[in-house]
Amino acid sequence: MSLRLIVLGISTFARSLIDYVNANADAEIIAVDTNERIVNEIVEKVSRGMIGDATNIELLKKLGVDDADRILVSVASIEASLLAVLHLRNLKASHTTVEAISEPHRQLLELLQVDEIIFPEKQMSAFYGLRMLHPGFRGARALCTDKSLVAASDLDELAGMPLGDIEKKYEIDVVYMVRTADDRAFKPSAEETVNRDDLLVVAGTNEQLDTFERALGAPGPYGKLVPWW
Repeated sequence: MSLRLIVLGISTFARSLIDYVNANADAEIIAVDTNERIVNEIVEKVSRGMIGDATNIELLKKLGVDDADRILVSVASIEASLLAVLHLRNLKASHTTVEAISEPHRQLLELLQVDEIIFPEKQMSAFYGLRMLHPGFRGARALCTDKSLVAASDLDELAGMPLGDIEKKYEIDVVYMVRTADDRAFKPSAEETVNRDDLLVVAGTNEQLDTFERALGAPGPYGKLVPWW
């Protein structure tokens, strides 16, 4: 097995993660929840489905959390989440991701210095909020509050221009170039010139990207900025 993943608490997010890992990796997935019905619903998708309490340190020892490649804590109670994290730290577990339930919960998790905190609802709200405010950024990845990563295609207006000039003119950063003509992706130099069929992965503030999109002669509300994942 290339990945050993332990899931403590089978939330909606945890189910989606299990499906994704199953589809994209050779993995041993151990999933634990206190609800027998929920465990039975996912038991065929995991290597081992167990009815158990993530706050039970003896159970965590038996699971071998110190030997896991990744651990997801996704339980429904803040108290249970914090206690599970405390046990995981005492058992020397690493690479722990915890799903935050609320902003105070997130702040407490930061104090416990967990490896990664995720807030699915808040993160997806920011993503779709960006799409609503800036339709041309459909599929864009929000890097933070006012900065995003997008991919620009159909570059007729930029053809023949050096990337350094484009970056300076529009105050953006060209992170990557995909040269479709010869199926090649690379980190370009400032001297690299643009072909109309290239695809540019571009980072900048939302205002800068909005200006850049208009410069591409975007024909409609979704413009020429295409999804980048």
